[in-house]
Amino acid sequence: MTASDQPMRRRKPKLDAWGTTGVAMAAIAILPTLGIFLIGFIPDMNPIWWLGILLIPMLAVIGAAVLLLGVVGAVVGARRGTSYGLSIASIVLGIVMIAPIAWLWFSGL
Repeated sequence: MTASDQPMRRRKPKLDAWGTTGVAMAAIAILPTLGIFLIGFIPDMNPIWWLGILLIPMLAVIGAAVLLLGVVGAVVGARRGTSYGLSIASIVLGIVMIAPIAWLWFSGL
């Protein structure tokens, strides 16, 4: 008996590393912002709103990076034929992170 001459097929990786990285970055940026936002509703903690001045631009910069990671992950996943669900989720999170600063920029406040 002879060995098969067919080349071995490589398995496609199931992990969406671009999307996983994007979602993790979004979580790191969104959770402190959400915490400051919710703490600001407590009457005694009302002066904490000044942190929004620092957090909203940071949220927009990280949101742009998350959006870029999501787009790259979706393109790479579609071309390889692997899953890219987390990349789509990071695209959505990136848009949600950019939306507050875009609203402030274009609202004329």
